[in-house]
Order: sequence, then structure tokens, then C-alpha cells
Amino acid sequence: MVMELMPHKDLEMRRKWQKAYLERKLKEDPDWKKRIQQRYRDKPENKIKAIEYQRRKRKENPELYNQRFRDYRKRNPEKFKEWDRKQREKHHDKILERQKNWHEKNKQRELEYRKRTKEHKNGKTNAKRKNDRIRALSGYSNGFLKCVCCGIIIIEFLEIDHIKGRKEMAKDPELVKLGYKQNLQGKELYTWLIRSGFPEGFQVLCSNCNKAKGQYGKCPHQKKN
Repeated sequence: MVMELMPHKDLEMRRKWQKAYLERKLKEDPDWKKRIQQRYRDKPENKIKAIEYQRRKRKENPELYNQRFRDYRKRNPEKFKEWDRKQREKHHDKILERQKNWHEKNKQRELEYRKRTKEHKNGKTNAKRKNDRIRALSGYSNGFLKCVCCGIIIIEFLEIDHIKGRKEMAKDPELVKLGYKQNLQGKELYTWLIRSGFPEGFQVLCSNCNKAKGQYGKCPHQKKN
């Protein structure tokens, strides 16, 4: 006669018994499994085991864990924002000390980074300033860049001229409504002209004609005519 193995001795029967037991307990109490897991996690020895397990897994596959952390952080931005704030308040002195030590150890590296960043930023700024200048000049040139007085076409010599003068134009209510100010010049003036849709009252002159007009009230080219 063959005796039937008990569930704890037969692997397949034990699994079936455990599954049935779990289903029955969850029907009776849906939070039963969560309480059991939490009770297990709260034990000090199990907390240490969990930390060691996580460290070991993170070392084995750091990129996977980093990606999971980034994804979780994207899904819960407000939660992490609050967590970061609390951590900064809690470890404020430690953070300052760590930053101070890092700056002392990496002075040369920091100087090289600042120099590299400054060059890159200056390059982008110069390119934007040049582009805005050409756009502003084009807005008052009818498609062909030239001085309206002498006709010179060298772009480097061309400037934006205030037809009635800065002081008079600063009193114009239409321009004031658009945000015009007397001290606007250079890149600030170019940016304002583009944003304002190239308002009337400006023209393109070369630097010589513009300076002569400002100093004598009229360019010598116009006196000859």
C-alpha cells in the first residue's frame, strides 16, 4: 500500500496548499498579506538583510537601478521635491561642509569648467546678438541692408537710428505703451524692436552718418543735396 505524502513533504502539494491558503486568507482579509509583509520588514535583522540585498543587486546592475530611480522620480516629482527639501534642512551643515571640501580638492577642475562654460556661453551670446542685430536692421531695410543716407552696404558699419532722437521718442505714447525707454541700446534695443514688430520712428544709418546727425543735427550728405 502506497502512503499519500503530506503537503509539507511533497513539493507540488505544498505549493497547492500554500496557494489555496493564501487565497482563503485574502478573501477573509484583503490587507492580511500587507500586514504580514510589513511585520517581516519591521524586524531589525530583516531590515539589515534588505539593505545588504539592495546594495548587492545595485552593484551587480547599477544602470538598471539608476534608470528605475529616474523613472520613479519622474512619476513622483512633488514627492521627491518635498523629500529633497527635508533632506537639505536635516543635513544642512553636512552639505555645506561637503561642498567646501569638494571645492578645495577640485580648484583646478572648477577653474577649467568655468573657463569652458564661459567660452561656450559667450559664443552662444555673440551668435544670438549678431543674429538679432541683422534681424533688426533687415526690419528697416526693405530686404536690402544699406544706409538710407549714403547708401553704404557694409553690414559692420550699419546702425539703428532714432529719427526724432532718443529724448523725443521716449515721450511718444505709442512707443511707451510698447515698452520703449530712452536708455535702450545695443542688444536690448535690437531685442525690443523684434518683439515690438519693428515700430515706426527708426531707420538704418551707417556709423558716420548717425554720429554726424547726432552731433550736427543733419548729416553732411543731406546738406550737399
